[in-house]
Amino acid sequence: MKMLLDLLLWKTGQAHLSGILKLMMLGLIFLAYPLIVKIRKEIINAIMSGRDVLVIMAAGGGKSLCYQLPAILRDGVALVISPLLSLIQDQVMGLTALGIPAYMLTSTTSKENEKFIYKALEKGEGELKILYVTPEKISKSKRFMSKLEKCHNAGRLSLISIDEAHCCSQWGHDFRPDYKSLSILKTQFSNVPVVALTATATQKVQYDVMEMLRIPKCVKFVSTVNRPNLFYTVRSKSSIGKVVVDEIAEFIQESYPNSESGIVYCFSRKECEQVAAELRARGIAADYYHADMDVNAREKVHMRWSKNKLQVIVGTVAFGMGINKPDVRFVIHHSLSKSMETYYQESGRAGRDGLPSECVLFYRPADVPRVRWFSMRILDCRIYMT
Repeated sequence: MKMLLDLLLWKTGQAHLSGILKLMMLGLIFLAYPLIVKIRKEIINAIMSGRDVLVIMAAGGGKSLCYQLPAILRDGVALVISPLLSLIQDQVMGLTALGIPAYMLTSTTSKENEKFIYKALEKGEGELKILYVTPEKISKSKRFMSKLEKCHNAGRLSLISIDEAHCCSQWGHDFRPDYKSLSILKTQFSNVPVVALTATATQKVQYDVMEMLRIPKCVKFVSTVNRPNLFYTVRSKSSIGKVVVDEIAEFIQESYPNSESGIVYCFSRKECEQVAAELRARGIAADYYHADMDVNAREKVHMRWSKNKLQVIVGTVAFGMGINKPDVRFVIHHSLSKSMETYYQESGRAGRDGLPSECVLFYRPADVPRVRWFSMRILDCRIYMT
């Protein structure tokens, strides 16, 4: 332990040491799961050695820590590509609370912060260790890529992390077309280690990710997907909407009377708004979150929930992958997810602190055709794009 502390102090100086130690404790390097600790240690060592890495690790297993700690220890700026604004906000908020200079460059970034970030990339001025962007920033912003190239040419681009890497593959359950543009990163910055991370990826998706990101010789780490602290239940779902909400409200109020945090997932944006309103009418502090909302309104809801001013967020899949609130005690699915992989991702937002948590699915056969129709529409779009 002393050797690790000496290394941290030597690499970072006193300024960031307290933040790193908190990151270690909150990120749980020393979890009570020896296998997970061993795998994370190996991942961090590989990244620190400059290797390209593909990580497939259970939701809540600490994937973020695998790139955050090397990002702080390596000299320069680490670039993190993440698909959802809610996830980026969550990560930046957590890191800055620890005193670690992390920023995001998105549509919500203020002009002042944008100016600071570009100056830090181009000239190395100011403290910037971790920068979060969406894949669209890589594919659509020539200005950003120009500044990033200057950062690399000056030897200040330390690593590139691609979160939710399954989005690269058309066979993945959350395919994002802009992820296809990320192949330029290894072409343009060939000496910078690339870290690709996801909780779920079939062999086909793994192959696609390595090929698309141009990391065929990467070191691959695959850990168990089992989360023994999560308890799954399937309940019969009434065909009467009011009855379903009554049952959800009753479950929350009886099982979590102390306003413990939770998420309710719905199939559509309209359902999100309706269910959130009906839960509020039953005395539960709830609000909705979906992609049609104004960006600032989404951020406000996310912040209120993160600070425990809301008990429940009612969301679509837009309430993002990898949300890092550790004390989510329950995840309820008002409707079926569009795939098993999506359900695993969504339910995996519960119990990230390792404490017992519940995942409840309300199921009725009539929901299946709706999900199947939605999945076929996605498949038709993917075939058209190819």
